[in-house]
Amino acid sequence: MRPCWGHLLLGGVLCAGDPLGGSITGGKAKELVDRAMPLLQQAEEIFKRSYVLEEGTEDERATAIKKAEGLYDQGVALLQEALEIQEDAVAGAQIVNAARKLAKVRAWLFHREMAKKAKERPPLPPPATPEAAAPAPPPVAKPPEPPRPPGPPSFAGGDPPAAPVDAPMPDAPVDETRVRKDVAAITARIQDYYQSRRPEKLVFRHRVCQGKGKLGGGAPCEECGGTGKAINLHHFRKVFWTVYSPLLRDAEGASGALAAFYERARKDPMALGPAVKACKVVDIDCHGSWAKARVQVSTDAGPEERAITLVGVGSTWFFFHPGTDQELLLR
Repeated sequence: MRPCWGHLLLGGVLCAGDPLGGSITGGKAKELVDRAMPLLQQAEEIFKRSYVLEEGTEDERATAIKKAEGLYDQGVALLQEALEIQEDAVAGAQIVNAARKLAKVRAWLFHREMAKKAKERPPLPPPATPEAAAPAPPPVAKPPEPPRPPGPPSFAGGDPPAAPVDAPMPDAPVDETRVRKDVAAITARIQDYYQSRRPEKLVFRHRVCQGKGKLGGGAPCEECGGTGKAINLHHFRKVFWTVYSPLLRDAEGASGALAAFYERARKDPMALGPAVKACKVVDIDCHGSWAKARVQVSTDAGPEERAITLVGVGSTWFFFHPGTDQELLLR
């Protein structure tokens, strides 16, 4: 932890009140963005020609759109990795656009494949002629109306923009060829999240006041809010921001909610919630574009089991938010 003090303190000073401040100007994050942009530009050209303008035969379109799917997937993964290092408004807008386009091309390819399988399925034999007239079937009850889609998210003052949830989800097909990779990616996402919630990761002793909350003359330390503790912005963003989908992060009021919560937690680190001592992913149930995970978590309050719903943006997985992520689901 000690070699990172200077960087962490600098981040705390520059981002006080704004945990999303700054932009990507160099380093590994810039390299990741530079790798992502040509892939996304190529995907956009294919999307325009083959998906929007429908150029070529259906087989040619399918081949092209499959290529676009792979390009969008790679681009999203690279931009997400960059944004986990440093927030950047331009890169954020790019990943939102790519996530939406990727959901569209995945749905197009899926429905084409389902239609193809339906044509290949042998026809059902004609029903046998009944010897006697069958009794009239009972009246069919009117099916219940589908639940209304959730409205846009609202962000309460001082609370995190989102929290892990166990949300009801629609039926979805399972692509068995992807399950193994998806389970590995989901496991890594969950473990990374809970690792950042460990006590030595999220909060550390404030060096300026030596953890006392007061300066040499007895005046309160304004930088730590008198708590004697400082927040590790890297892990703070992992826990309360980058683990959620690009669409949640792009929602109106989300970034302001994160900044307000950061200010609250800076003055009261207990607002960050209980530190996690250990976690174990018990089970993952994949359903194509979404998944449910059961996790055993141990805190000072004792062990408990939690259920988390996740949504896939290609091969990159995020914690699901009902108010923003419905359009990412494969239906």
